[in-house]
Amino acid sequence: MLHHHLFGDPRIQLAHAASITEWTPSDEPIPAAHPLNGSCSNGTLRWKTSQRVSPTTHKRPELPMCLVHNDWVSNWIKSNGWWRDCNLIVVEWMRRKRAPPHDVYVDVGANIGACVLEMLLKTTARIVAFEPNPNNLWHLTRTLRMAAAVKPDIAMRVVVLPTGLGSRSSRKAIRLIEGNVGNSVMDAEEQPQQRRQQGRSSPSTQLHLSSSSSSSWGSSRRSSSQAAGNKVHTFGDVAVRRLDQLFVAPFPIALLKMDVQ
Repeated sequence: MLHHHLFGDPRIQLAHAASITEWTPSDEPIPAAHPLNGSCSNGTLRWKTSQRVSPTTHKRPELPMCLVHNDWVSNWIKSNGWWRDCNLIVVEWMRRKRAPPHDVYVDVGANIGACVLEMLLKTTARIVAFEPNPNNLWHLTRTLRMAAAVKPDIAMRVVVLPTGLGSRSSRKAIRLIEGNVGNSVMDAEEQPQQRRQQGRSSPSTQLHLSSSSSSSWGSSRRSSSQAAGNKVHTFGDVAVRRLDQLFVAPFPIALLKMDVQ
C-alpha cells in the first residue's frame, strides 16, 4: 500500500486508510464556497512593536490574513496585529534549543490560522495544522494561500488536515457561535447555549502545549439556532480521526498545541 510523505519526509507518512487528504498553500483554498456565505475581512498579522526586527532590513515583517467579519477574534487581530496567545507558542519553540531548525510543530485546533501564521513568520518550523470546522477552514486556507504568495517558503512548510482528533474515528457535528470563531464545540454533550449560560464560553483561548479535531469540508450539512442572542451554526458530518491512525508511524514532534472543545 502506498503512503504519502508530508513535506517529502519519509518519517511523516499519512496513512491511506485514514481517508484524509492534506491541503497545502499550493492547492486551491477549501471549501470553494463559504459555508455561511461570508467573505474575507482583510487584515494583517504584524510583528509586535516590542519585538526586535531584522537588523538588515529594519522592517517589521507582516503577512496578510483572511479574517471574519464582525468576529471577536478577528477584530482583536485587526486592531492589534496578532492574537494574544500566539507569541507564547513562539517563545516556547525558541526555548527548545535542542530542536532541529526545521522540526515539526503540530497545531490541533488551528482556527483561522493566527498562531500557525505567527509560527511561519517567526520560526523555521514545519507545521501540521488540524482544523475540522468548515467555516474556519475557509478562512485558514485562504490566509495561508495569501501568505505563501508573499513568503513563498510557506508553501513548503505547512500542511492542513481538515479533520478533528478524537479517541475514535467517526463523523460528528460541530457547532459554531456566530461572533466568536474561537468557540466551536464538536458534538459535545453540552450545547453552546449551556456553555454560555454557565459562563464558560467567554471569548478566551484555552491553550495547551506539550512536546514529545477526509475532506470533511466537502459534504458538511449546516443548520442554525439561537444561543443567548447569538446564532449557532451546526455543521454535520465532520470527520474525526485518531492521531495514531492518521500516520503510518510516530514521528518527532518538537511542540504540540491543543485548543479544542
